[in-house]
Amino acid sequence: MNVALWLVAAGALGACEVASRRFDHGWPTAAQLLRSARGHLAGRLVLIIAWLWLGWHVFAR
Repeated sequence: MNVALWLVAAGALGACEVASRRFDHGWPTAAQLLRSARGHLAGRLVLIIAWLWLGWHVFAR
């Protein structure tokens, strides 16, 4: 069940990325979102915490 949820989340992110590049609706790409998040202290903290969480749950096993 957990893997299925991750696959749904990855598919949704991929679909949004494709839609933002294919159609010109003003949707930001993933790179634009990350660039915007890195511009603020709170965004940097969220990215660091997310990277630590991902590393702990995926790479440390």
